[in-house]
Parts: sequence; structure tokens; C-alpha cells
Amino acid sequence: MHRILNIAGNEKNKDDLIEQPAADFIFITSVKADLNLISNLLLEKEFDSLKNNIRALEISNLNSSAQIDNYLLKTINYAKVVVLRIFGDKGTWNYGIEQLLNWQAVNKKRKLVILSGTIDQEISLCEISSIDKNIALNISRLLRSGGLVNYRKFLNCLNYLVVDEKLIPDEFLNITFYADPYLYDWKNEKGEKIGIISYKSLFWLMKLK
Repeated sequence: MHRILNIAGNEKNKDDLIEQPAADFIFITSVKADLNLISNLLLEKEFDSLKNNIRALEISNLNSSAQIDNYLLKTINYAKVVVLRIFGDKGTWNYGIEQLLNWQAVNKKRKLVILSGTIDQEISLCEISSIDKNIALNISRLLRSGGLVNYRKFLNCLNYLVVDEKLIPDEFLNITFYADPYLYDWKNEKGEKIGIISYKSLFWLMKLK
């Protein structure tokens, strides 16, 4: 993949210290599929300006306080915008959220966007973002709806976040909704029927390829 996933460390040692090259945008997520989809979207010419200016990491790489502190010192400190997408409540990654809030408080020009992967925690998480709560909620729902179109809109929001989230055009905040379950290419045909259950983001990744 891209430098988006360029990390220093050995996955066999869960206590390894993780760092990535400096970039303006950091995306930390509980969902590995997020990384795959964004990495593929960055291959498009539309996102040339982001290609070497965004880093993404699965949250499972930052388990210990030492790992979080090191990543903040070596990578996050150089960022302008940090987006955290988490499944769970504030206590799920309590130390990490606490340190990100401290990071943002040091410099009010820094933007911290905390998103929820589930409906039940979305308000409690989005409201501690440093940007407008309603815009954070909108972006959270954008990613939760999934799919290539919504993730493309998310990437288009990033450059606006650096300046002022209220400048984000409505076209990038309008959510494309998909039926749940999404029955792709369903036809009444003879033979055995096989059901495949998958994240919508993974479906769009396969379609993209």
C-alpha cells in the first residue's frame, strides 16, 4: 500500500513503539477496512494533494500508554488534523483520547475530530471533538453509512477542516444511503443460493478493484 500505512514496528511484538512520517492529517480507526478503502481512493488523481500528506493507523497498534505517547511525540505532534474513529465509548481508548485532547488544547489551530462507529455512542464521542458537533456527527454518519461515495466525500472534507469546518460544501456532507441489507445484483435464478455477509465498505473496495 501507500505511505498512508508506512509504520515502523514489528507486529509480532505488541509492545513495539509505532511511528509514521510526518503529515498534516492523521486517521486512527478501529476498522481495518477503513485503511484499505482510503488507501485505494488515494490512488485517484482527485486526491494527489493528500497522497503523501495523510497517515492512517488501526487503533490496535496503539494499545499501551508507551505506544500512544511515542506515536503522539513522533507523528501526531506534526499534524494539523487528527480524526479518530472508534467503536465503543470514551473508556474504550480512554488514555489515547485524553492525550489527544491535551494535544489539541496546546494549539487551538489543531483540529481533533472524534467519530463513533456506532449510533449509541455518537453524541458522547462527537461532542468532545474540537470542531462543530453537528459537523462531526455528520462526518461520523457519513463513514458509518459506508461505501466508496461516502468515503470520497470524507477525504474531500479534510482540507476544509484545516481552515474552518463550516466552509465544507454541502455536497461533501450529504450522505449517500444504501439499503440494509444491500442486495447487489440479486436475481431470481435456478440453482443453489449463497448469501455473503460483508461490510459495505469492503463491497465497494472489491468493486473499485
